[in-house]
Amino acid sequence: MYHTYCLNMKNVGKDVHDVKVQLFRNESNSNTKYGLLPTMESPELSQKDGHPLHVSNFSLSEEATDLNIVITWKEKGAEREYQETFTFHQK
Repeated sequence: MYHTYCLNMKNVGKDVHDVKVQLFRNESNSNTKYGLLPTMESPELSQKDGHPLHVSNFSLSEEATDLNIVITWKEKGAEREYQETFTFHQK
């Protein structure tokens, strides 16, 4: 059994480029996280145009209790990479 979700990600900060989004789930009795989808890449994610990155209908096993979303990006005019991780708990 599994649950089906979708993800909408909208940039609310500065204009960025080289955006990568990865989704992982946990597995019972393991420290290893399992990737749900191939890495999604968006060449640019502009705050001004407001178009979100949309992922529809990905499944998450009922056995999984955590969904981790890892986002990396670079700001315009800079080569430093940034990362933010979000964890959602499923009951």
